[in-house]
Amino acid sequence: MKPPARTPPAPPIYVPKQYWEERGNGYSVGIQNVKQDIEHLALFISTVGPQTILDVGSGWGRVYATLHRHNLADPSMYYMVDFADSMRRNCHARTGILPDPWDGKFLPYADQYFDMVLSFQVMLHVPPTDIRLFLAEHIRVARRWVYIDTAGIVRKRLADHCFHHDYVGLFAAHGARLLDVNQCGGGKTMQWILEKK
Repeated sequence: MKPPARTPPAPPIYVPKQYWEERGNGYSVGIQNVKQDIEHLALFISTVGPQTILDVGSGWGRVYATLHRHNLADPSMYYMVDFADSMRRNCHARTGILPDPWDGKFLPYADQYFDMVLSFQVMLHVPPTDIRLFLAEHIRVARRWVYIDTAGIVRKRLADHCFHHDYVGLFAAHGARLLDVNQCGGGKTMQWILEKK
């Protein structure tokens, strides 16, 4: 007699704040992992020279650390925000800067507060139900530019905490003009530069 078929366990429900809080307690990613992706960002910053920059979902500060090494991030003009307290503590320990707390939805800043707002490998972790507000908040607090670095065009889901979005459609729906798009690592990642209309 055959044993009854076993139902596979349901995948865990992705709760962003809980996931990143837990991951931040033992998170370690070297700067070399993002160096190639950041070259495009560094070139843009050196070309347009934004005075104030907001890094949304900064994690432990790897983008800041790389830009700072190239004299492209003045700590008095570079702001970071993250919703995981563990990531904020890691950032403070590694960079000396404590990112501002954030609820994961509404950025705690006034309209057009920063010359440039960036998020680096963050939007692919935002569920479809939250993605429109997430981008709208970037655009709201940006005075001129929004820089998005995310996963490239993928046909399969990378993990339970990764999502594919129609970025071009999202940008157009929010009235942002696409200035440039760059593929990195054979299309593994994409960098999008937007300008507010």
